[in-house]
Amino acid sequence: MPRINIISVPIAVCVIGILGLFVNVIVLNQTGADHTLREEDLEIPTDKTDTPSLLASNKLALSLARAPLGQLGPAETSRQSLRYYDSLFYTSIQFGKNATSLIEVGCASDPFIKYLDWVNKRTCVAPYYVKYGGGGDNGNAEFNESDTSGIESIVADFMEFKVEDYSYDLLICSQVVEHVSDPSAFVKKLIRTAKTSIISVPFEWPHCGKQCNHKTDKISYEMVLKWSEPFIPILSTIVKEKKKGSSNNAARRIIVVFQPEER
Repeated sequence: MPRINIISVPIAVCVIGILGLFVNVIVLNQTGADHTLREEDLEIPTDKTDTPSLLASNKLALSLARAPLGQLGPAETSRQSLRYYDSLFYTSIQFGKNATSLIEVGCASDPFIKYLDWVNKRTCVAPYYVKYGGGGDNGNAEFNESDTSGIESIVADFMEFKVEDYSYDLLICSQVVEHVSDPSAFVKKLIRTAKTSIISVPFEWPHCGKQCNHKTDKISYEMVLKWSEPFIPILSTIVKEKKKGSSNNAARRIIVVFQPEER
């Protein structure tokens, strides 16, 4: 059984792996002042033999440089500074650095995958787009297209959405499974949709009534394993928030990663 690590900071190991990418892309002007990193600053190699991989590394470094770490949640909401979004971001880098296609299931109106812009093809699928309020009251909203250029928006129930097995390189589904009526069927389809699936759910939260509208509460790691059978996660991480006034259980989320070919 994979080991569960309880962390209070983003996944540090990814940072170590990414630092090398900055050597060739952090640009300083001649006065020594910081220079805004732009696509035109990236050097295109004259040797074309390894151009695709070099360009992919440059795009990834550029995405990391632009990401507002610590503020990756839905903008102008109480969720904006939740640290588990940083963990999702670093997990996406760790397992999706070479991805060329990505699907997010259950997007908010301000989708998380707008920050994963090293991936060429990005798709959001949701029956409606949630707009998070500052105090926990959530409502439906239109997809925010102001800063999500390049993301395809599909309004559909994921269980009715027709998609071939493993047709995407990377899938992200964050805080959605607890809202569906058949989590086992839902999780299995998530895993079959992409070569790598990153799924996040509340970890052992107590019943939270209408404020959360969860169909499943007190989700444990064992429940996730049961839902995902026969697939087994290759990584499981628990992220704890610094949230005043709430119990320890209500401040934790679990992130699990699946790669079906390794089951």
